[in-house]
Amino acid sequence: MTHSEVALLARVTARAFGFYDLMPGQLLQVEPVVSFGSRLSEPRYYFFVPIGRFKIGGAELCKTDTRYAEPPEVGDEVFLFVDKPADLTGTLFHVQTAGDVVPVDAHGALRFPHQYTDDPKGTRLGRFSATTKSDLIGNIRATRPAAVQR
Repeated sequence: MTHSEVALLARVTARAFGFYDLMPGQLLQVEPVVSFGSRLSEPRYYFFVPIGRFKIGGAELCKTDTRYAEPPEVGDEVFLFVDKPADLTGTLFHVQTAGDVVPVDAHGALRFPHQYTDDPKGTRLGRFSATTKSDLIGNIRATRPAAVQR
């Protein structure tokens, strides 16, 4: 989380299932809510997670990856800890590790990847104190005081 150029809270606005670099999963479209670090200027960004269930022709493909928390749904919020997009459009975030994606549930609780938690549901962070969206924003503000409100 501390290695990223951008710490972003965003709302998921769309998703599509398919392949990225030969890996099955889902591409999520997000709109920034608040970002910290490098300035973001686009209205929408994208990131890929290697988790998804979809059909190709007549076959159903189910890709899981236990390193990641359950991906957010359209309408949910998600924290991303990423570098600035380096693709040609400047809108695709590269997720380096499962800890770069932290979904927020409808009640503001965070869903961390299981390896970062000390409970099986992924809601309590072992070495960090943040368990809610507001906790994590407070922690980010303390370490990255420059916020860009959207």
